[in-house]
Amino acid sequence: MARVIGLVFVLAIGSGHAASPDTAVLAVAGRANANPSIAAAGAFVAVTWAATGERGTDIYVAASSDAGRTFRSPVLVKGSTGANVSGEQPPRVVLSPRAGRAPDVVVVWTSKAATGTRLLSARSEDGGRRFSTPTCRARRCSSCTRRSSGP
Repeated sequence: MARVIGLVFVLAIGSGHAASPDTAVLAVAGRANANPSIAAAGAFVAVTWAATGERGTDIYVAASSDAGRTFRSPVLVKGSTGANVSGEQPPRVVLSPRAGRAPDVVVVWTSKAATGTRLLSARSEDGGRRFSTPTCRARRCSSCTRRSSGP
C-alpha cells in the first residue's frame, strides 16, 4: 500500500504553493477553493470541496485509486451551483463499497432556497467521474425536484 507523504489543498487563488513530487495539489484554477472533506476505502480516496468564483459556489470531487499518491482532475458535481457551504457546513463525501470495483462516491452539501436551506446529495457509480442529478434529502422540501424516498 502506498504511503501518502503530503496532500495540499489550495485555500486561496494564487497561493503560490508549488507541489513537490510527493505532494498532490487539489484546486480549481481561478477560484477560491475551501472546506475540503476526505474519505478513503482501501486504496481509493475521494476529496470534495467548494470552489467559489464570479458565478457562485460549486462542489468538486477529485478521486485517487493509488491511496492518494495521484488524483484525477477535479470533477464538477452536477447541479451543485449555488451551494451554501462553510467551515461549519462543508460538503461531505462518503464511500459506499461495491464488490470488484471502485466504491460509489456520495457527496452531500447545503444550498439556500426561497423556502430555506436544502440538504442535497449526488451519487457517482463510476468512481467519481460523473455524478447523478442532486436529490433533496428532506422529505418535505417543496423547492426540490427530486426527493429522497429513504431515510
